[in-house]
Amino acid sequence: MQTPHDKFFKRSMEEKEVAKDLIQEYLPRNVLAKVDTTSLEIEKESFIDDELAEHFSDVVYKARIAGRTSYLCFIFEHKSYKYPDIALQLLRYMLNIWLLKKKQEVDKLPLILPMLIYHGKTQWDIGLKLSDIVGEVPRELEPYLPDFEYLLVDLSGYTKGEIEKICQMRVFIEVLAAVYKDDFEERVFVALKVLDELEKENKAVGYFKIILRYIIETDAVDTTLEDVKRISERVSKEKGGAVMSIAQELKEEGKIEGKIEGKIEQLQETVFKLLTKKIGRLPKEYKENLKDLDKEELEIVRDAIFDIEKLDDLDKYLN
Repeated sequence: MQTPHDKFFKRSMEEKEVAKDLIQEYLPRNVLAKVDTTSLEIEKESFIDDELAEHFSDVVYKARIAGRTSYLCFIFEHKSYKYPDIALQLLRYMLNIWLLKKKQEVDKLPLILPMLIYHGKTQWDIGLKLSDIVGEVPRELEPYLPDFEYLLVDLSGYTKGEIEKICQMRVFIEVLAAVYKDDFEERVFVALKVLDELEKENKAVGYFKIILRYIIETDAVDTTLEDVKRISERVSKEKGGAVMSIAQELKEEGKIEGKIEGKIEQLQETVFKLLTKKIGRLPKEYKENLKDLDKEELEIVRDAIFDIEKLDDLDKYLN
């Protein structure tokens, strides 16, 4: 099942101009010089197998690199945490492509450039080579060790406005990089300002809805519709009005209620665990009463946990 991160990644990266701008921004200059960006052609097929799907999603482009047909693979680490054996998993991913090409009886296996996009909370500090996860190897034996290096786009340290170009790729990066930052709202405002400039040129049409859907569906941010509406109104009144229109569509699809219900369930579980640690196992009737509380009331109980020593103390929050 695709996560909201996956869907936002795919809907963004399947736009050829987004992919083109991303490689121009993040590929090393000497590598970019070998890529014919005019030859980019999206591959509809994914090379993520069932095991890899637990960690990654991908968008693949075929392109001419150094004069030959090759593959640029944008691989998204959708759980947003560092995975120590990433190079081994990427080798498996590349092998999936090569095995398919052998079945298609190609003369030579294609060059593959894997580019990992990471947007976790902490900086990526894992080696970029397969050999980094292998023990020390004597120089005489190095020729017998298969090795490769993957490209990394680490958004954990991205600062808002770091990319200056007015383009849809920048909007994508600004929103994705904002998710785990304390100044989420200000970063989203920057992204929407850029998007507004694009829309005035009749570009990135429909992308605002994709961004709003992502923010609403993901549990990685604690932002309400009213928050998004307020941010959008700072850009323009029209944007603020569009929020409620799009929200109504999502409401009809059950997206908003599902997220709210999911957050309340998580909050209930947190309160149950805290109370159990503090005063012991909760009687059934207390659990039922806690389930009747709304989000704000549950937050009051959670925040008052240090003042609750016994069931009698809890009673005043339930009556």
